[in-house]
Amino acid sequence: MSWFLAFVNTALVNLILSGDNTLAISLSANKLSGKLRSKAIAWGSVIAILLLMVFLCVGSYLIRIPVVKTVAGGLLLWVAIHLVWEHMRPAEADDGSALPETDKLWKAVRMIAVADLVMSLDNAVAMLGVAGGRLTVLIASLVVTIPFLIFGSHFIARILSRWQWIVYVAATYIAYLAGQMVAEDTVYQRFSGSDVLTWVCPAGAVALYAGVVAVGFLLNRRRRLHRPSASVGDAAEFAVGQSAEGN
Repeated sequence: MSWFLAFVNTALVNLILSGDNTLAISLSANKLSGKLRSKAIAWGSVIAILLLMVFLCVGSYLIRIPVVKTVAGGLLLWVAIHLVWEHMRPAEADDGSALPETDKLWKAVRMIAVADLVMSLDNAVAMLGVAGGRLTVLIASLVVTIPFLIFGSHFIARILSRWQWIVYVAATYIAYLAGQMVAEDTVYQRFSGSDVLTWVCPAGAVALYAGVVAVGFLLNRRRRLHRPSASVGDAAEFAVGQSAEGN
């Protein structure tokens, strides 16, 4: 394969796979205000690029270690669940509302770092395979795809802010990727019938995610149902107090 063809293929692979990183960065920064969101996306993009460079050096060896992809999939599923749970929490129940702006920023950056840590490993392994291990091809394709990671995250974050329901679709996709990652772990390849895991693991991850979302909806509904009754009770107590003072 020629250098140029290897470069084009590697860049395309990284562009496609970087969509997952872009989605995770956008989801994590979604609830931040404008300036904080820009900072979180910038930090998230830098973290993703640095991790990708590290994994390009060691990814082909690390990915062969048993249980690594299972742990990575578990972390990614936690990220999906945590992101949608934070999104579902009502504003008055958000214990982070009193946090300083910098604390909110670094909380989002930590979530982005966990997601990038997991996703960048797969990206690096795929790029290494397509590039045939040629360092110049890897560097050139990485430089080309950096703008997509940064500007793509801004674009997706704006979409998520405008249409909130897309957050659930995006998090469902991340949960599916988590299950897929677990199914690809080499530790399961030695067992007969391991092919079943290719659909059992993603389906199980999505089902677990959906269960958490359902619990969140039920808790929010219960909270809304109890809120009016509490208000009525407070009004009644106030009226009784006023009448007592009048007497």
